[in-house]
Amino acid sequence: MPDRPCPDNYDTHEAYAIATSQAAIADPDQEYICGDNGSVETEYAIEPERGGPARAHDSELAGVIDELACYRDGARLVTRQIMYGPWRYVTPEEISNG
Repeated sequence: MPDRPCPDNYDTHEAYAIATSQAAIADPDQEYICGDNGSVETEYAIEPERGGPARAHDSELAGVIDELACYRDGARLVTRQIMYGPWRYVTPEEISNG
């Protein structure tokens, strides 16, 4: 593994982040990044009013059903799937581009 950059050697947080990114990408063992190869999860929530932000997020439908009565008439149950991919290192270009 290449030497780790020291934050004291950089004038800005961005410069330090770029240096750590370059070091990570140059690491010959970089394939051993944390996490798994990805997963999909379902999340449930309540839409208090049409088009409003989702509230009472839960991974179980029963939990949101129990909360539904706490909202005014017309509140709706909503769901979404969240896809988690494998982790990868952030590139210096992504850091520079914000």
